[in-house]
Amino acid sequence: MVAYERTVKDGKYFCDYKLVNLSEVANTEKKLPREWITEDGTGLRQEFIDYVMPLIQGESKPPIEDGLPRFAKLKKVLATK
Repeated sequence: MVAYERTVKDGKYFCDYKLVNLSEVANTEKKLPREWITEDGTGLRQEFIDYVMPLIQGESKPPIEDGLPRFAKLKKVLATK
């Protein structure tokens, strides 16, 4: 499986790609470190926000076709028995 690995080089965020065995990541959960959660458990600390912002910031601009975003263009292939 292809995975993303967050790295920081010279103070800049980068996303590297790597291969991992599916058996190592399937059906598991990765919990958020407790130190990123506020004391009362209802919010997130600045450290988490600093970590996650490079992953979620920016704007997606998919191509628009007939007023709708076009994510893929598939060939029409008839299914046979």
